[in-house]
Amino acid sequence: MQSLGLEPKQWLMVGDDGEADVIAAAAAGLPAALVQTGKYRPGDRDRLPADVALLTGIGALGELLHW
Repeated sequence: MQSLGLEPKQWLMVGDDGEADVIAAAAAGLPAALVQTGKYRPGDRDRLPADVALLTGIGALGELLHW
């Protein structure tokens, strides 16, 4: 981020592992989204910070980003 001159809020971490990908990114100050595929488990959503997006699949990313 520093080498590109960007702030954490200008990034989006998208992952399927609630703990290692998404909760860790949110704790580091990055916006994050959890994709309900791959490593995702139904109980993961209960542990997410309130501002983390939950996506049914990577195809829903466009809707989140308003593309």
